[in-house]
Amino acid sequence: MALYKIIIIFLENAGKYSPSNSEITINITLENHQVDFQVADEGIGVPEEEKDNIFERFYRIDKSRSSEIPGTGLGLAIAKEYAQLNDAKVFVSNNSPKGSIFHLQMESIEN
Repeated sequence: MALYKIIIIFLENAGKYSPSNSEITINITLENHQVDFQVADEGIGVPEEEKDNIFERFYRIDKSRSSEIPGTGLGLAIAKEYAQLNDAKVFVSNNSPKGSIFHLQMESIEN
């Protein structure tokens, strides 16, 4: 259930921070027993210096936009906590030419 909630948080953020006519894509890869679930958007992106901070409670990148884009700054912090509880990790990378890719990485379940 926690992993499902992380995915929902990623999708909600992608929708919130992307233009209404842009694409949001989901990609899942498996390499060396590592699953990488990705949600990519074409939104405003995350500046390099902010990438670690966005997973902290109540952190919002652009304080001036806080009134324009609803939210409390808790979603990604909750995603990080859920990931840690499941021995997984979350992080963000750039989506070229613009936007972000949010990653949920974890070990695959082997039979």
